[in-house]
Amino acid sequence: MNEEDLAKKITRHLNHSAANLDKDIVARLQTARKMVMEKSCAHQPAWRLAGSSHELFNQGKNWLSHHRLWLPVTVLILGLVAITYWQTAQQDIETEDIDAGLLASDLPLHAYVDNQFSAWLKSSSEE
Repeated sequence: MNEEDLAKKITRHLNHSAANLDKDIVARLQTARKMVMEKSCAHQPAWRLAGSSHELFNQGKNWLSHHRLWLPVTVLILGLVAITYWQTAQQDIETEDIDAGLLASDLPLHAYVDNQFSAWLKSSSEE
């Protein structure tokens, strides 16, 4: 028996049992249902009832669990900012080292800009 057949069988049984209920019991059930509905609707505005199912599942949880997506996103953004800052600082340190090496060398600055000198450096380093 699959779920659909079981559901149909239970529905038939409940409908048959409900049809055989005493009129007094039916009236009491309707009165009780009305009282519950009035109590639940009296405390909340209509726009609040639309999200009530969400509140039922999240009762007793703190603020962080409602916004559990924001924490990883914030950590990711802070991590990316920290990595970018660190890489920029490393580039600045490397640039400073290169500049210090150039200024401390015996060659004049225009030698580093000369294309023929660059070619000579490449060929001499290969030998």
